[in-house]
Amino acid sequence: MIGSAILYLSCFASTIGLFRLYDNRWRNDKNKIKRYFCFVLILLPCSILSGLRFEVGVDYVNYRTFYQYAASLDFFSYLRAYSEGRYELEPLYQILNHICFIFKAGYQWVLFFSTFITLFFFFKAILKYRQKLNIFFASFIYLMMLFQPSLNIVRQEMAVTIVFYAFTKLLDKKYIYYICWVIIGMGFHTSAIIGIPIMILYMIYYSKAKDIYKLLLIALVLGFPLYVNLILESGIFDFLITFFNYEYTMSTQNQGFGYLVFFLPLLIPIFLLYKGGKDDKRVLFELTFLFVISEMIFRVLTYSYVWIGRLEDYFTIYQCILVPIMISLLKRRSNKWIIYFYYSIYYFSMYIYTFYIVNLHDTYPYTSILKGE
Repeated sequence: MIGSAILYLSCFASTIGLFRLYDNRWRNDKNKIKRYFCFVLILLPCSILSGLRFEVGVDYVNYRTFYQYAASLDFFSYLRAYSEGRYELEPLYQILNHICFIFKAGYQWVLFFSTFITLFFFFKAILKYRQKLNIFFASFIYLMMLFQPSLNIVRQEMAVTIVFYAFTKLLDKKYIYYICWVIIGMGFHTSAIIGIPIMILYMIYYSKAKDIYKLLLIALVLGFPLYVNLILESGIFDFLITFFNYEYTMSTQNQGFGYLVFFLPLLIPIFLLYKGGKDDKRVLFELTFLFVISEMIFRVLTYSYVWIGRLEDYFTIYQCILVPIMISLLKRRSNKWIIYFYYSIYYFSMYIYTFYIVNLHDTYPYTSILKGE
């Protein structure tokens, strides 16, 4: 187990080191081929680690079954099976599986390219914020929080980083591009549709509230009978009964008020140190803070609806912006280093507890395909 931890952490360190080297030396290189090649280097350590794993991740075997089934279907047979509800693999992930099968690459290459795509969109997105925050610390947060889940809930974590990348288009007011990227994310996992409510939250925040409220009012009036039926069939009343009769206990298994054990250390420095303002950094900070609060709401709803927890990571990833940008807003350099140290300990402790001790997502110990079969 300790050896596995050293392997993972060494891989993370090399990824961040290559990212820093790329940003310092190659990001503005006039030779596009060299620039893209050096960017790809950033993605290789974790992608290779993912590609060489054997039975690491709860759904490892399930995804291998997907690959074997994908190999038996031509694309039109797949579309028919998918449209009839007989097959759950989304179209773009099916294409990835089928390409690997056609080129006789094998299941391990599916794992490699899944992680490669996931990291590609994360690093492309985070580079957009390099003038506003410490992108290397943001990368550290991502690797501590979301890399291990990406070895288990593979398709969803691909969709999470695609929607995260799409958010950069939203900030540029390129709404059509944003929606297109959300649709691409849905091609890997349908939960990426959460990108549409994220867009609505964004538009409300940026003073387009009147237009959104009009849109929501029209939708409410036109679809009222449908909404009533959905509410009655959703089990929401059962949820309320469950919620109000819930025995709230401190727990590290996401029960009761146990979620505060995870969120309070994250939020307390923000409440103490954030001073407000109107510049672009502060607007981005407040928007991502809203997303992280949404993450807490999804965590609570997971008490009664486990599937809702699948949506949480779409908001968790915004911690990669929230924390570094909050630190960048501090004026005293000494305060910055103290807070960097504090959050480094916080995220590292979260990683060790969640993935090493509890072994959430079953990614420890790491076993290589070179030794596993």
